[in-house]
Amino acid sequence: MVRTAGPIVVGVKEHQPWVLDRAKAEAERAGRPLRLVHAFTVPPTLVGVAFLDVPAAMRATSEQLLESASQRLREGGRTVPIERAVVRGAPGWVLEQESKHAELLVIGPDDAKHW
Repeated sequence: MVRTAGPIVVGVKEHQPWVLDRAKAEAERAGRPLRLVHAFTVPPTLVGVAFLDVPAAMRATSEQLLESASQRLREGGRTVPIERAVVRGAPGWVLEQESKHAELLVIGPDDAKHW
């Protein structure tokens, strides 16, 4: 079975410009799309809080984070197609699942000073 090359997947946490830049460079080098992935979990103490849809609020915040990351990537000039995915689940598990279909998985340390 021949495997088709997948996207370059980058795990996006917060304020990680180095990780975004590295993933973009790899995607451009390989001619692959870039897939930004953010995973979130709902803390047990917030499950069932009356009058508050915690998962929807967390998903909205995650979408905003990925939109900011996408904008930053587009500001740098030449770019590849960018996909975004917000996934509910533990980050390690989500990234493991994403890596099964990826050409490369890019993760890294926080670097808020350059965001």
